Amino acid sequence: MGSAVPRVGQLYSCAEQSRMHGGDLRSTLPDCEGRVTLIRFRLDRNPDGPQIIDHGPPKSQGSRTPERVEMLRHQSEPLPVYRHAWGGAWEYLDRYRVQDVADGAREAAERSKIRGRPTRYVIRLEEAS
Repeated sequence: MGSAVPRVGQLYSCAEQSRMHGGDLRSTLPDCEGRVTLIRFRLDRNPDGPQIIDHGPPKSQGSRTPERVEMLRHQSEPLPVYRHAWGGAWEYLDRYRVQDVADGAREAAERSKIRGRPTRYVIRLEEAS
């Protein structure tokens, strides 16, 4: 990980994010050494982001999504949050702290209805600054 610090409102590629924070280039919840390093989301899939990040069920049998969501439950430090802007560009919003991670059927069903996609996890965030 590098020592560069992202600036609110600036656009960064996933590679730049990875250099700054660690984690892989593709995940919405990349991790490194047992901790989620940042959160990426798309407004078309998360209409209430960044305050509410909805995460669907794992797409494949070997998906690490459940493991990464569990990591979030136990992390207290604020995380960098990026919103997809266009193409490979992601806008840095600021650092947010996870307030709650829900995976109950009632809440998931409500969020699935709102966003029109299956939802498994509902992650509530609060701006840390």
